[in-house]
Amino acid sequence: MLQLIDGYRTFRSGPVETPALRGVSVQMEPGTKLALTGPSGSGKSSLLKCMALLDQLDQGSLQLDGSSISHLSENDKAYIRGNTFGFIFQHSHLIPVLTLMENVLLPIGIMRGKLRPAKERAEFLLRRLGLAELARKDVRLLSGGQRQRVAIARALIHPVKYIFADEPTAHLDTETGRKVLELLFELSQSEKVAVLLCTHDPRHTAVMDRVISLQDGRVVAQRSQGEGEL
Repeated sequence: MLQLIDGYRTFRSGPVETPALRGVSVQMEPGTKLALTGPSGSGKSSLLKCMALLDQLDQGSLQLDGSSISHLSENDKAYIRGNTFGFIFQHSHLIPVLTLMENVLLPIGIMRGKLRPAKERAEFLLRRLGLAELARKDVRLLSGGQRQRVAIARALIHPVKYIFADEPTAHLDTETGRKVLELLFELSQSEKVAVLLCTHDPRHTAVMDRVISLQDGRVVAQRSQGEGEL
């Protein structure tokens, strides 16, 4: 389980301080889908980044399976990000000089993992995502939906336990966005991976196990719900 306890985060620019998180507590259980909602500036992205070890809390504790990971060394945080966490953002952040397959395998090179089993897993993921025939293609030739599906494969190239998705369909049309999330949720369910999704779209929150609403850096509502359809 990943658990944030009483988290605070403030951004400073000269004498100006802007609170992003004010005493927020959230937990993610394995295999669950959790949505973060709220207006722009409510703290959704800050919460996601702090829970994903992409940003540092000012106060509070982040715990993974009962052990604090808030103040680990940068090397230890990088290891957790590379082997336990996966990331999908608004922009796919693919490397244009690499092929589709090379982009998917990029985290393996960074973490110095074994290439052969990783390539087999990449081929499996690309088949599931309908991209197998494009594996050697230039990623600059892909559509927006295809690029986000590549990002899903890259996020799952390691057997991760948690995926952090920050508005991953924001720049896609409605139908393409729906298909991308369907594939993400299908894979996360089959692999028992928890998903934390920042979204403004009520159609997305309707299919999540839990929904947390933020406003001005505070949790203002939480609810659990049954699984619906996108």
